[in-house]
Amino acid sequence: QARRTVVILGAGREGVLLRTRAMTLPEYRDYAVMAFVDFDRTQQGTTTAGLPVIASSDVKGLQQLPWSFEGAEIWVANDMISDAAALAL
Repeated sequence: QARRTVVILGAGREGVLLRTRAMTLPEYRDYAVMAFVDFDRTQQGTTTAGLPVIASSDVKGLQQLPWSFEGAEIWVANDMISDAAALAL
């Protein structure tokens, strides 16, 4: 069975915690967290917890990923991120 691709919205403490849970808890074994997306452009091009951080406005960067962003699940790591902002991705 193929693993489902996941991108975590929010590369801060909550995002790292969510990734850690996805890596360690058995109920998440069918998911593959591939990257963080963050609204903070200063994070663009960096890595967090071993994963690339992509600016949410960097459409070109999302299209150049070595895996398909299209169809990826987006997990929101912070309840301060509005639904509208998350849906804009």
